[in-house]
Amino acid sequence: MPGSLEKLQVDDLRCLQQVELDPAPGINLVVGENASGKTSLLEAIFVLGRGRSFRTSNRQRLIREGTGAYQVLGDIAGPTRTRIGVRGTREAQTLRIAGRPAASAAELADYLPVEAIDPEVHKLVEEGPERRRRFLDWGTFHVEQSFLPTWQRYRKALRQRNALLQAGQPGQLDAWEDELTASGEALTAMRRGFLEKLAGPVARLGEDLLQSEIR
Repeated sequence: MPGSLEKLQVDDLRCLQQVELDPAPGINLVVGENASGKTSLLEAIFVLGRGRSFRTSNRQRLIREGTGAYQVLGDIAGPTRTRIGVRGTREAQTLRIAGRPAASAAELADYLPVEAIDPEVHKLVEEGPERRRRFLDWGTFHVEQSFLPTWQRYRKALRQRNALLQAGQPGQLDAWEDELTASGEALTAMRRGFLEKLAGPVARLGEDLLQSEIR
């Protein structure tokens, strides 16, 4: 289902009042003067694919000053051309795919998978395992169709188990422990499979760029 971005329309996001972009096939470079909106344009594409910004967790900061909402629309090439969109106000955000409400931001990513490499990327190595696990899960999500529902089952079981422990009701734990174990083992297998698929390309990159093996 993932496809390439064929057309982009941005309204009132950051400094962008009204911008339309028809990307060329292959690699596109965005160039311009300082403070001309290059990063905001990339941020808009990220919002379209993720439903959030890579620069801020405060949605209100995305709204152009003096306006009440931002909107990002994109036409995605694939088996059929599909329009996806994100609109945000100070109160709420709506996500749409082919005219219907999207179930979640993860559904947007099914159509337009994006990743940002920014000055914070070093945290992937410097910080703890949670950030690396998120990065790994992002890749696995796009390789294994069953990853998302399995991850959702795992998170639900984890929340329920923790709630029972906090409420002092250990007698009801067995069912949730079984679900946590089963979904956790399935996630581990999918993550391991994704890493095995990465091993070859990563090894080749190491030889090409560093003349050294990466394992």
